[in-house]
Amino acid sequence: MMRIARALGAAVALVVAELRRLNSVGANASSHGDRVRIVKQTLRRRGERPNRCC
Repeated sequence: MMRIARALGAAVALVVAELRRLNSVGANASSHGDRVRIVKQTLRRRGERPNRCC
């Protein structure tokens, strides 16, 4: 049970770190649309595109 808790904790830490990094990307954008475009470009450069469920 402790191994599962540690694994979940590590996964959450990675997600939080990625969200913080992406939040800083495009922080100087003049509009929400510009910020979204910059974040998408950043993800595309890294080979990770946002997944859409719908």
